[in-house]
Amino acid sequence: MDMGCCGCFGFLRKPHRSQECLLPENMDDTDGSFYNRDTASFYESDSGLQHSVKRSEEILLWRAQNGLICREFPVKETRKVTLSEDDNGNKMVNEYVRECKIGSGSYGKVVLYRSTKDGKQYAIKIFHKSHLLKLRVAPSETAMTDVLREVAIMKMLGHPNIVNLVEVIDDPDTDNFYMVLEYVEGKWMFEGCGAASGLDESTTRRYLRDIVAGLMYLHSHNVVHGDIKPDNLLVTRSNNIKIADFSVSQVFEDDNDVLRRSPGTPVFTAPECCLDLSYHGKAADTWAVGVTLYCMVFGQYPFLGDTLQDTYDKIVNNPLIIPDEINPLLRSLLEGLLCKDPQNRITLHAVSEHPWVIEDEGPIPEYVCSRFVLNVPKEDLESFERILFLLEQAHWFYEDNSVEQNPSLKSLSFREFTSLMFKSCAALRPYIAHIDDIYKDFTSYKFRVPVTGAIILDESYERCLLVKGWKAGASWSFPRGKKSKDEEDHTCAVREVLEETGFDVSKILKMDQYIEVVIGQQRVRLYIIAGVKEDTVFAPLTKKEISEISWHRLDELQPAGDDAMSRGVNGLKLYMVAPFLTTLKSWIAEKSPPISQKSDTSSKAGTCVWKAKNSSEGATVSENSLNRVGSEPLKTDNGPGKSFRNFRFDTTSIFQAMEAAFAAN
Repeated sequence: MDMGCCGCFGFLRKPHRSQECLLPENMDDTDGSFYNRDTASFYESDSGLQHSVKRSEEILLWRAQNGLICREFPVKETRKVTLSEDDNGNKMVNEYVRECKIGSGSYGKVVLYRSTKDGKQYAIKIFHKSHLLKLRVAPSETAMTDVLREVAIMKMLGHPNIVNLVEVIDDPDTDNFYMVLEYVEGKWMFEGCGAASGLDESTTRRYLRDIVAGLMYLHSHNVVHGDIKPDNLLVTRSNNIKIADFSVSQVFEDDNDVLRRSPGTPVFTAPECCLDLSYHGKAADTWAVGVTLYCMVFGQYPFLGDTLQDTYDKIVNNPLIIPDEINPLLRSLLEGLLCKDPQNRITLHAVSEHPWVIEDEGPIPEYVCSRFVLNVPKEDLESFERILFLLEQAHWFYEDNSVEQNPSLKSLSFREFTSLMFKSCAALRPYIAHIDDIYKDFTSYKFRVPVTGAIILDESYERCLLVKGWKAGASWSFPRGKKSKDEEDHTCAVREVLEETGFDVSKILKMDQYIEVVIGQQRVRLYIIAGVKEDTVFAPLTKKEISEISWHRLDELQPAGDDAMSRGVNGLKLYMVAPFLTTLKSWIAEKSPPISQKSDTSSKAGTCVWKAKNSSEGATVSENSLNRVGSEPLKTDNGPGKSFRNFRFDTTSIFQAMEAAFAAN
């Protein structure tokens, strides 16, 4: 079998527990006997497992519902299974013809199939649902939970160093469950190596760069793999690494990666995971990368005992042994990765910039996530308005990441960026002559998208929290933003406030307390969040969007009027604030604040609670570009040219051009 997995170290002795996890070689993939993980001892004392698993499931569901899926093509979902044979008597599952068994996976087996439609080979993981439901991994969880979570995670992701999930086949009328994965065909990583030797330094570096690139991508999406080891790192024919097996992975919000369950392979387990304490999943993944690197360099594990407990004792207590003759830079990297204190352990970002990793290739580049061109309904992707929305997100990524990390790149306005993309993309190039009209339609379209946010009041109801945009000359506003497709008003408000201020209002937002106005053709709804402490810490979660956050006294602001709208209020630009003030003050007059109103007056400039170190000095936002209350909406058919609002076209080549353009940077 010419299929490679860097877990197949010919020279590595697996601990006894790992040997127990292998399926018998003679087991047929059509029977009902599947791999029992036999890890009850890992879970019996884990009282926090149920909550952790539910959190992952809830987060995955929320991401799927809100379009946070980072894939070029969605995973195909099939609800009907047809079992048959081809003309040669080979077993078939729908379009796939069985070729041979590849090996064993978590709870099931992996079999090589070939598609009769595209002729490609696929690795299919096969499960029996009844068997998964009988396997108890915790008092209230079965193995089915792990498999479904693995599917949900893989459906979100798309990266060159991560195995791609192509299709899920789940027929409710049968007991079979199939995961169709890309087939990684290559060679054994250590073919030709002696029993006591590892890989050469150049190959080791190349593999490590791929592993770190894939894992950095996972961590940036708040996914902890949980079982990084050579067995789960596949080698392609082009000698690249792909991370596989997400059966014990977890997903988190807000970088809160605290775990108690440690179901990974013992010899790759971090010290903090051996002590039956809570630990940070990302740091534990980083330790596993260190063990993997040690294996690649020396051909053996850094810590291995005769028993499971002995192995854990050595991981926690024994010093790291590195031969004196090793490359000093490689030594420092190993010591950083295998630091027993997770607080002092090197981060993956630091690994990506480590001198030994860089060598002549430079730092490991951050993968340009494709999420800004994905998971949008086809009918939306076929319109210029939606395409420009996606280009706008790509522009944010370019400015926030590419330009920041590469000073040689020029900062571009969105108009310049759009023009560049139209010139670079074959599908858009024919319309470059009409870009002014397309851009005008897009501007009008943006002012029709509903906006939601929040008016945050202090405990005395005398002050409100305002945020200031990033660009020079930006106006002040309540934290707010445009709704996503099918997003609820309150959900959008919670998301936007969190992004712009770092403050979570989900538990204090009242659905029936809001002010809604129409500005031009745009509906703006702001929920009233009253009684927030003035010493609350605020800081935006987004980059280069907010330059300042301040408390402002309401009596120093004033309702909307032509004069106020034209000159601002007290020297402040309050075009998105003034329309709400009259109704807001009426609402306050009917309420009793939690604390009595204060007699002191503050500076008319407001009380700053957060300010960016460096904000943009680029082009000033035009005050007249915003629709004013009661003004006529922007027209799309005046002047030369025509409206492209209802234009439809195929966008496959656009995606390819965008990915190629960013890859070049």
